Amino acid sequence: MISEERKRGGCLTAWLILMLIANPLVALYYLAAGHTVKQALPNLPEYAIPLLIFLGIANFAFALAIWSWKKWGMYGFACSAAIAFIINLTNLGVGPSILGLVGVGILVALVSPVWKQMD
Repeated sequence: MISEERKRGGCLTAWLILMLIANPLVALYYLAAGHTVKQALPNLPEYAIPLLIFLGIANFAFALAIWSWKKWGMYGFACSAAIAFIINLTNLGVGPSILGLVGVGILVALVSPVWKQMD
């Protein structure tokens, strides 16, 4: 247990709040409009939409874990980003796939200063 008081920076707090709002909305989008996405990307594998819905829900849980100072939340985001990167790479190409990693890069940069405070 950490003896000193944990302090989360304002940027990390804002980013986590954004992720707590955005990830469930992304999951709902894929749930409601998955057929539209499938029409726009006809080569998208059948498993991709359900997997992206799951990742949106999982990312919400990972953001909650980071908010609660749990390192496993970061590891979960890294795995989730790798899976999404592979799906994007096989269907959208390199540029959009790399762009999809920007959010995780920002998260890593914001969590790095408080990493030692996390359990």
